[in-house]
Amino acid sequence: MSPRVVAFDLGGVVVDVDHGVLAGLGPRARVEEALFGDARHDALTVGALDGEAFIAAAAAALDQHVDVVARRWREVVRFADDGLALLQATARVCPVAIWSNTDPLHWGELGPALETIAIDVAPSFRLGAMKPEGRYFAYALARLGVDPGEVLFLDDRADNVAAARAVGIDAVVVGGVAAAREALRQRGVLPP
Repeated sequence: MSPRVVAFDLGGVVVDVDHGVLAGLGPRARVEEALFGDARHDALTVGALDGEAFIAAAAAALDQHVDVVARRWREVVRFADDGLALLQATARVCPVAIWSNTDPLHWGELGPALETIAIDVAPSFRLGAMKPEGRYFAYALARLGVDPGEVLFLDDRADNVAAARAVGIDAVVVGGVAAAREALRQRGVLPP
């Protein structure tokens, strides 16, 4: 039976994530501490820290101008080749939702295109929760108004897929656009 809604994760599914673009900001350990230390990135991802404060703190820690850090951070994400095309093809035959752990800065890069394709977008920073937390899935399902079994969820992380399955969602681990397309074919969403 085909799903009523297909929910896509972004990073590792239809979006490429390249932390290598951050290399120019300083030594790797220093960059990682500035951006991910003290759970700053998690706070950004659930909306507890705004993007401006995140970038300002990272820029100060790295001795860089805020514009440089903001530009590099935005460059970390980009749509994978055929990523948008897969979302569009899916949306022509089945409603699409976006379920992603993402922050407002990355959403600024990706969101405008996604909001024209998806019937609902549930970036973690707007929900105040992130996958694999059960409450993330509860919020996302409530926004759609569908039963868990009516959703096919594609994510690149096994822990997110396991958490989705635990609440009754048909979830599949996929790594990239080709694997996502194949999962959609196997579930009867896209033609073989």
